Amino acid sequence: EMSIVKYSYSRLSTWDGCGWRYKLQYLDKHFCSGDSLATELGTLLHYCEELIGLDLKEGKTPDYSKIKEIFLNANVPKKNPYDTEGGYFGINILADKYHKEFFDIDDKGQSYMSRCKTYLETGIYRLERFMKSHPELEIFDLERPFEFNFEGHIIKGSIDRILKYKDK
Repeated sequence: EMSIVKYSYSRLSTWDGCGWRYKLQYLDKHFCSGDSLATELGTLLHYCEELIGLDLKEGKTPDYSKIKEIFLNANVPKKNPYDTEGGYFGINILADKYHKEFFDIDDKGQSYMSRCKTYLETGIYRLERFMKSHPELEIFDLERPFEFNFEGHIIKGSIDRILKYKDK
């Protein structure tokens, strides 16, 4: 009897991007690190936004000084390749690790550094501003896992943030 394969976003994205990498990673079980500045910065931003969402969900003002400190200086390596809690680093570490790419100016006149500065100055407050401008909404859940069967294939993942109307 064959086990049912569960497809996550990253699994489907790997298949879509490179069939050979998919074979190596998911069929042959050769996991390789594909870190890049974009993915590592994305992981850091996702973690910071989750912390902000958790505080807002509980009716608290986010501890922005703590979150900014994490954004700047976090150093939480993965304990193993399957660790879902670790693997995020602050921009001071990322700027050192990806120095040239971090400071290079793109075709829009921006760098990762300038985008990070904008996030610290204004972007970090985006969710709180949005929630205040939409008092009819509340955060229902964060990192909500889901799984469903689609024509014999299990699709799974997690939803970053779910909002709902307060009176519903």
